[in-house]
Amino acid sequence: MISQRNIFILSFLLVLGTPLFSFAQNFTKIFYYTEGIKSFASFQKNAKNIEVVAPQVYSVDETGELTGGLSAEFLIIARTNRVKIMPLLVNSQFSQDTLHQILDNPTVQDKIITQMIVEAKEFDFIGWQFDFEQMTDEYRDKYSAFARRAYPKFKEAGLQFSVAVIAQYSLNPSDYPRNLWHRVIGAYDYRELGKNSDFLSIMSYDEVDSAGPVASLPWVKKVIRFAIGQVPAHKLSLGVPFYFWKWDQKTGKVVDIGGYGRIAELTNGNQAVKWGWDPELQVPFVDYFNSRKKYRAWYENAKSFSRKVDLASLYNLHGFSAWTLGLEDPGIYQYLRERAI
Repeated sequence: MISQRNIFILSFLLVLGTPLFSFAQNFTKIFYYTEGIKSFASFQKNAKNIEVVAPQVYSVDETGELTGGLSAEFLIIARTNRVKIMPLLVNSQFSQDTLHQILDNPTVQDKIITQMIVEAKEFDFIGWQFDFEQMTDEYRDKYSAFARRAYPKFKEAGLQFSVAVIAQYSLNPSDYPRNLWHRVIGAYDYRELGKNSDFLSIMSYDEVDSAGPVASLPWVKKVIRFAIGQVPAHKLSLGVPFYFWKWDQKTGKVVDIGGYGRIAELTNGNQAVKWGWDPELQVPFVDYFNSRKKYRAWYENAKSFSRKVDLASLYNLHGFSAWTLGLEDPGIYQYLRERAI
């Protein structure tokens, strides 16, 4: 558990914007990748700065059939730059029905695991990450059983196995709005999944009760504190977002989502543009008017990225898992080089 002294150090660090601690040698940088021009261009340009790339390009249907793959060009870039590859496996179209059918059928699960091992050996992957989503909490134990089934088989094959989990900060279902615990969040048993994987990647973004940032620092800290009470810190990778939420200030609703590169586009030709930084939430924002409507976009830049990554280091986490290449502020790579991460 982190000490009060270290919490004070972090607070001082955030005020000064100066790193007061070094990163552990085994601090792992994971960058998610999705198929598309922007994501590929970012990977091609920044591969030399990337330790592990986690492509979301594979899916599985209710029969256990694995589909998807990586282009030869992607694989060449990864190998040339010695980037380790750990793909994600998702339920096809994030279908709840598909996932429930898989979790109800151990035979299908064995078929999936076998295909994953064969694919990893053929393309020299270091392992896999389960990114199964949209299951109800009624499948909590069955999902844990699937991980428990997979983990020893991956270990025997010399492969790493990790699980992406939606952020939690409590075990009390009533602490979450809109029945989210039952609908999606409660399906992830951190303790059991942590026991049966090399590490968990916490999706510590899409802050569930936010009226502003995708992931404010106080909320991220709350998520970490809960997680390290369930799973050893060294088995937790902190999810870090690269994207913005744009809010209609009158309706209080999110009306647009995008990456750092689109922030300047949002304000072009608009009136009363105001740029700001929230010292409590540790996230930047921009306010502007368009057709008499007032908008605020809370976005992520190198500064907010550094605050979250410094937090992951302070809590001695496994590292970070950033979503996703193509959406990031290019300045993050300078930060990573300066910190020798």
